[in-house]
Amino acid sequence: WTPESGKDRIMVFVSTSYADPNNIFDINSISAMSQLNQIQEVTDQLVQNIEILSERIDGVALVTAESIAEVSQRADQLEENIGMLEIEVETFADITTQNIALLNQRVDDIITEVNNIQSSILSSEATGSISSPDSLLNGEYEIEGDIFTFSNADISGVLIANTAIMNTLGVAGMTTLNDTDILGTIKVGGNMTITQNSINTGSILYLQNSPLATAINLFNGAVMINRDGTISTIGDLEVIGNLNIEGAITTTAVAGEDIKAGDALYISDAGEVKIADAVDAERSEVVGISANDADEGRSVTVITGGKIKALVDLQVGSRYYLGEEGQMTTSIPTNAAKAVSLGIALSENELVVQITSIPLGQQAEVNFDNENEDDLISSTGTTSTIVGSAN
Repeated sequence: WTPESGKDRIMVFVSTSYADPNNIFDINSISAMSQLNQIQEVTDQLVQNIEILSERIDGVALVTAESIAEVSQRADQLEENIGMLEIEVETFADITTQNIALLNQRVDDIITEVNNIQSSILSSEATGSISSPDSLLNGEYEIEGDIFTFSNADISGVLIANTAIMNTLGVAGMTTLNDTDILGTIKVGGNMTITQNSINTGSILYLQNSPLATAINLFNGAVMINRDGTISTIGDLEVIGNLNIEGAITTTAVAGEDIKAGDALYISDAGEVKIADAVDAERSEVVGISANDADEGRSVTVITGGKIKALVDLQVGSRYYLGEEGQMTTSIPTNAAKAVSLGIALSENELVVQITSIPLGQQAEVNFDNENEDDLISSTGTTSTIVGSAN
C-alpha cells in the first residue's frame, strides 16, 4: 500500500511473538531476577542477624540486671557491716573514755597521797620529830624491842621512799621484787646459799631436775648437756686425772657398702669405711669395729677404743684378731697378708678394744704364751659377732 494506491484498507498479519535480535529484553529480565533474588537473600540474612542481635541484647540485659542485683546486694551488706562497725567503734570509744576517766582519777588520787606524804614530812621536819638517815644507820638512835613481833598493816596507794631496813625483815607471804640488788648472801631453806659468784649446798645440788627439763646450755651452746646425759662440746676435752670408760670410744663415718654390727672396718675413702679383710693387704688396715648395722651410704658408728659390749660366746682372756670378711677370730689366718689384733675378751660379752698390727715375722711369739704346745691357738679359731648395739 502506498498513498497513491487509492486503497483505504490493508490487510495486516499480527504475530503473538516479538523479535529481539540482540536479546536485550531477555538479558535485562534475567539480570533483574538475579538482583531480586540477591536482595531477598540479603533481606533474609538481615532479618536473621536482627533476630540474633535481639537475642544477644536480651541476654546482656538479663546479665546486666543480675549484676546490678548482685552489686546492690553487696552494697546493702557493706552498708550493714559499716553500721555494725560504727556500733563497735562507739562501744570501744565509750569503754576507752571510761578507762581514761578511771585512770585520771587514779592519777589524781596518787598525786593527792604524794602531796599528803610530802606535807607530813615537812610538818615532821618543822617539829623536829624525824631523825636523819645517817643517825639511824650509825646506831645513834637504836631502839630495843622484840623485832619478831608480827602485826598487820594496811598501806594503800603508792609508797615512794628510799627505805633502809636494818637487822631482820620477815615476810610470811609471797613477795614480788623488781630489779633487786642483793649485797649479801641469799639462803634457801637453810641449806643452800647463793653469793656473788657461787652456789653452795650441804647436800646434792640439782640442776634441771624437773620432768619437763630438756637440756642445760652453757656459754651459749659451747657445752650442751641433754636430759639423757649426753654431753657435747665444741672445744677440747682435757682430763687431768684418770679417765674411766665403761663404754666405747666411737666416731662416725659413711658406710661404703652394707655393714653388720661387729664387722671390722677399714677406711676405703675420705669419710667412708668398708669391711676389712686380713687376706687383702689393702683392706687390713683396721680403723675400728662397727657398732650397728648400716646400709650403703648411711651413717655407721665406728668403735675405735674402750669396751665393746653385747657380744656373745667370747673366750675370756683370749686375744681376737682380724679374720676374713671383717670377722673376729682367736687365731691369725694362715693366709693373712697382715696380722691385726682387735682386742682382748674381758668377759663372754665384752671386748676391750686394742687395735694394732703385728708383723707376720712375730706370729710365732704371738701364738705361743710359753713353750707348752697346749698353749697353741688353733689355726681355725673361733669367731664372735655383736648381738644388738654396742655401748
